[in-house]
Amino acid sequence: DGGQVYTLGKRGQLFRFDAASGKVEWELTLTNVLGVWKPRWGFAGSPLVAGDRLILNAGAAGTAIEKATGRVLWSSGTNAAGYATPVPVTLEGTPCALIFAAKALVAVQLSDGHELWRVPWITKWDLNTADPIVAGDLVYVSSFDRSGTLLRLRGRQPPEIVYERQGIANHFNSCVLLDGLLYGIDGNSDAPPKDLRCVDLRTGKVKWTQEGPLAYRRSCAH
Repeated sequence: DGGQVYTLGKRGQLFRFDAASGKVEWELTLTNVLGVWKPRWGFAGSPLVAGDRLILNAGAAGTAIEKATGRVLWSSGTNAAGYATPVPVTLEGTPCALIFAAKALVAVQLSDGHELWRVPWITKWDLNTADPIVAGDLVYVSSFDRSGTLLRLRGRQPPEIVYERQGIANHFNSCVLLDGLLYGIDGNSDAPPKDLRCVDLRTGKVKWTQEGPLAYRRSCAH
Protein backbone atom coordinates (compact mmCIF):
# COMPACT_ATOMS: atom_id res chain seq x y z
CA ASP A 1 0.00 0.00 0.00
CA GLY A 2 1.71 3.21 -1.18
CA GLY A 3 5.16 1.63 -1.03
CA GLN A 4 4.67 0.07 2.41
CA VAL A 5 3.98 -3.51 3.49
CA TYR A 6 2.06 -4.38 6.67
CA THR A 7 2.32 -7.77 8.35
CA LEU A 8 0.87 -9.31 11.49
CA GLY A 9 2.70 -12.26 13.07
CA LYS A 10 1.12 -15.09 15.03
CA ARG A 11 2.31 -13.66 18.36
CA GLY A 12 0.80 -10.25 17.62
CA GLN A 13 3.83 -8.46 16.18
CA LEU A 14 2.58 -5.81 13.75
CA PHE A 15 5.12 -4.28 11.33
CA ARG A 16 5.23 -1.57 8.71
CA PHE A 17 8.06 -2.12 6.23
CA ASP A 18 9.35 0.02 3.39
CA ALA A 19 8.68 -2.24 0.40
CA ALA A 20 11.79 -1.18 -1.54
CA SER A 21 14.40 -1.50 1.22
CA GLY A 22 12.76 -3.77 3.81
CA LYS A 23 13.42 -1.16 6.50
CA VAL A 24 11.12 -1.41 9.53
CA GLU A 25 9.31 1.94 9.78
CA TRP A 26 7.43 1.06 12.93
CA GLU A 27 6.45 -2.01 14.94
CA LEU A 28 4.32 -2.92 17.91
CA THR A 29 3.14 -6.03 19.73
CA LEU A 30 -0.62 -6.16 20.17
CA THR A 31 -0.56 -8.20 23.36
CA ASN A 32 1.64 -5.56 25.02
CA VAL A 33 0.03 -2.40 23.64
CA LEU A 34 -3.61 -3.49 23.82
CA GLY A 35 -3.49 -6.19 26.47
CA VAL A 36 -5.45 -8.48 24.13
CA TRP A 37 -5.48 -12.25 24.48
CA LYS A 38 -3.63 -14.20 21.81
CA PRO A 39 -5.89 -16.76 20.12
CA ARG A 40 -5.07 -20.41 20.85
CA TRP A 41 -3.15 -20.85 17.58
CA GLY A 42 -1.94 -17.25 17.29
CA PHE A 43 -3.09 -14.27 15.24
CA ALA A 44 -3.79 -15.27 11.64
CA GLY A 45 -5.86 -12.62 9.84
CA SER A 46 -4.04 -10.21 7.53
CA PRO A 47 -4.23 -6.45 8.20
CA LEU A 48 -6.92 -4.76 6.10
CA VAL A 49 -5.79 -1.41 4.69
CA ALA A 50 -8.75 0.99 4.87
CA GLY A 51 -7.90 4.60 4.09
CA ASP A 52 -5.57 5.97 6.74
CA ARG A 53 -5.85 2.92 8.99
CA LEU A 54 -5.32 -0.79 9.37
CA ILE A 55 -8.20 -2.96 10.57
CA LEU A 56 -7.12 -6.05 12.50
CA ASN A 57 -8.95 -9.11 13.80
CA ALA A 58 -7.67 -8.48 17.32
CA GLY A 59 -9.71 -8.22 20.48
CA ALA A 60 -13.39 -9.04 20.79
CA ALA A 61 -14.45 -7.32 17.53
CA GLY A 62 -11.50 -5.71 15.82
CA THR A 63 -8.87 -3.02 16.28
CA ALA A 64 -7.86 -0.01 14.16
CA ILE A 65 -4.27 1.22 13.90
CA GLU A 66 -3.15 4.46 12.24
CA LYS A 67 -1.08 3.12 9.36
CA ALA A 68 1.35 6.08 9.22
CA THR A 69 2.38 5.92 12.87
CA GLY A 70 1.23 2.64 14.47
CA ARG A 71 -0.97 4.57 16.91
CA VAL A 72 -4.05 2.74 18.21
CA LEU A 73 -7.22 4.50 17.00
CA TRP A 74 -9.77 2.20 18.58
CA SER A 75 -10.01 -1.28 20.00
CA SER A 76 -12.87 -3.55 21.03
CA GLY A 77 -11.67 -5.13 24.23
CA THR A 78 -9.18 -7.81 25.17
CA ASN A 79 -11.02 -11.06 24.39
CA ALA A 80 -9.32 -13.52 22.06
CA ALA A 81 -9.99 -12.91 18.37
CA GLY A 82 -11.01 -15.10 15.47
CA TYR A 83 -8.56 -16.06 12.72
CA ALA A 84 -10.11 -14.52 9.59
CA THR A 85 -9.09 -11.32 7.81
CA PRO A 86 -11.48 -8.35 8.23
CA VAL A 87 -13.61 -7.79 5.12
CA PRO A 88 -14.66 -4.29 3.98
CA VAL A 89 -18.34 -3.57 3.36
CA THR A 90 -20.49 -0.42 3.07
CA LEU A 91 -23.70 -0.35 5.11
CA GLU A 92 -26.14 2.49 4.39
CA GLY A 93 -23.28 4.56 3.00
CA THR A 94 -21.05 3.96 6.04
CA PRO A 95 -17.65 2.27 5.52
CA CYS A 96 -17.58 -0.81 7.76
CA ALA A 97 -15.76 -4.06 8.29
CA LEU A 98 -17.03 -7.55 8.91
CA ILE A 99 -15.02 -9.15 11.71
CA PHE A 100 -15.30 -12.95 11.99
CA ALA A 101 -14.55 -12.90 15.71
CA ALA A 102 -14.09 -15.85 18.06
CA LYS A 103 -17.81 -16.25 18.74
CA ALA A 104 -19.68 -14.10 16.20
CA LEU A 105 -19.69 -12.31 12.87
CA VAL A 106 -19.63 -8.63 13.79
CA ALA A 107 -20.17 -5.49 11.68
CA VAL A 108 -18.27 -2.44 12.94
CA GLN A 109 -17.82 1.10 11.66
CA LEU A 110 -14.32 1.82 10.38
CA SER A 111 -14.33 5.31 11.86
CA ASP A 112 -14.73 4.42 15.52
CA GLY A 113 -15.30 0.66 15.88
CA HIS A 114 -18.95 1.14 16.80
CA GLU A 115 -20.70 -2.21 16.59
CA LEU A 116 -23.76 -2.19 14.32
CA TRP A 117 -24.79 -5.82 14.72
CA ARG A 118 -23.54 -9.30 15.43
CA VAL A 119 -24.55 -12.80 14.38
CA PRO A 120 -23.53 -15.42 16.99
CA TRP A 121 -21.25 -18.11 15.51
CA ILE A 122 -20.03 -20.70 18.00
CA THR A 123 -17.56 -23.34 16.84
CA LYS A 124 -15.39 -25.88 18.59
CA TRP A 125 -12.20 -24.18 19.87
CA ASP A 126 -13.48 -20.79 18.55
CA LEU A 127 -12.00 -21.77 15.18
CA ASN A 128 -13.59 -19.11 12.94
CA THR A 129 -10.96 -19.00 10.23
CA ALA A 130 -12.33 -18.63 6.69
CA ASP A 131 -12.88 -15.04 5.52
CA PRO A 132 -16.53 -14.05 4.98
CA ILE A 133 -17.38 -13.74 1.27
CA VAL A 134 -19.36 -10.65 0.24
CA ALA A 135 -21.37 -10.65 -3.01
CA GLY A 136 -23.57 -7.56 -3.27
CA ASP A 137 -25.98 -7.71 -0.35
CA LEU A 138 -25.11 -11.36 0.40
CA VAL A 139 -22.48 -12.66 2.83
CA TYR A 140 -21.40 -16.30 2.96
CA VAL A 141 -19.89 -17.48 6.25
CA SER A 142 -18.48 -20.93 6.85
CA SER A 143 -16.60 -23.02 9.41
CA PHE A 144 -15.47 -26.63 9.60
CA ASP A 145 -18.12 -27.87 12.03
CA ARG A 146 -21.12 -25.73 11.02
CA SER A 147 -20.93 -25.79 7.21
CA GLY A 148 -22.10 -22.62 5.46
CA THR A 149 -24.66 -19.90 6.12
CA LEU A 150 -25.82 -17.26 3.66
CA LEU A 151 -26.87 -13.89 5.10
CA ARG A 152 -28.64 -11.00 3.40
CA LEU A 153 -27.42 -7.60 4.56
CA ARG A 154 -30.00 -5.10 5.81
CA GLY A 155 -27.83 -2.08 6.47
CA ARG A 156 -27.52 -1.32 10.16
CA GLN A 157 -30.08 -3.94 11.06
CA PRO A 158 -28.96 -7.52 11.74
CA PRO A 159 -28.89 -9.52 8.50
CA GLU A 160 -31.51 -12.12 7.66
CA ILE A 161 -30.60 -15.78 7.21
CA VAL A 162 -31.20 -17.03 3.66
CA TYR A 163 -30.06 -20.57 4.49
CA GLU A 164 -27.81 -22.20 7.06
CA ARG A 165 -25.75 -25.38 7.54
CA GLN A 166 -25.49 -25.95 3.80
CA GLY A 167 -22.86 -25.65 1.13
CA ILE A 168 -19.20 -25.96 2.08
CA ALA A 169 -17.68 -26.35 5.54
CA ASN A 170 -14.39 -24.44 5.28
CA HIS A 171 -11.75 -25.31 7.86
CA PHE A 172 -8.92 -22.93 6.91
CA ASN A 173 -9.12 -21.66 3.34
CA SER A 174 -12.07 -19.58 2.18
CA CYS A 175 -14.05 -20.62 -0.86
CA VAL A 176 -13.51 -18.96 -4.25
CA LEU A 177 -16.62 -17.25 -5.65
CA LEU A 178 -16.85 -17.21 -9.45
CA ASP A 179 -19.96 -16.47 -11.52
CA GLY A 180 -22.29 -17.16 -8.61
CA LEU A 181 -20.65 -20.48 -7.70
CA LEU A 182 -18.54 -21.29 -4.66
CA TYR A 183 -15.56 -23.62 -5.00
CA GLY A 184 -13.79 -24.98 -1.93
CA ILE A 185 -12.71 -27.85 0.28
CA ASP A 186 -15.46 -29.21 2.52
CA GLY A 187 -14.64 -30.66 5.92
CA ASN A 188 -12.12 -30.83 8.73
CA SER A 189 -8.58 -30.93 7.32
CA ASP A 190 -7.49 -33.29 10.12
CA ALA A 191 -9.88 -36.13 9.34
CA PRO A 192 -12.04 -37.53 6.53
CA PRO A 193 -14.48 -37.19 4.91
CA LYS A 194 -13.67 -34.15 2.82
CA ASP A 195 -13.91 -33.21 -0.82
CA LEU A 196 -13.61 -30.42 -3.35
CA ARG A 197 -17.06 -29.17 -4.22
CA CYS A 198 -18.98 -26.60 -6.21
CA VAL A 199 -22.02 -24.96 -4.62
CA ASP A 200 -24.60 -22.47 -5.86
CA LEU A 201 -24.13 -19.42 -3.63
CA ARG A 202 -27.78 -18.36 -3.65
CA THR A 203 -29.29 -21.76 -2.85
CA GLY A 204 -26.54 -23.66 -1.02
CA LYS A 205 -27.14 -26.63 -3.31
CA VAL A 206 -24.16 -28.79 -4.24
CA LYS A 207 -23.52 -28.86 -8.01
CA TRP A 208 -20.73 -31.45 -7.94
CA THR A 209 -18.10 -32.98 -5.68
CA GLN A 210 -14.71 -34.54 -6.28
CA GLU A 211 -12.74 -36.65 -3.83
CA GLY A 212 -10.26 -34.34 -2.22
CA PRO A 213 -6.66 -33.87 -1.11
CA LEU A 214 -6.59 -36.71 1.42
CA ALA A 215 -7.28 -39.28 -1.32
CA TYR A 216 -4.69 -37.62 -3.54
CA ARG A 217 -2.07 -37.85 -0.78
CA ARG A 218 -2.87 -41.56 -0.34
CA SER A 219 -2.52 -42.24 -4.06
CA CYS A 220 0.83 -40.43 -4.17
CA ALA A 221 2.08 -42.48 -1.21
CA HIS A 222 1.27 -45.70 -3.08
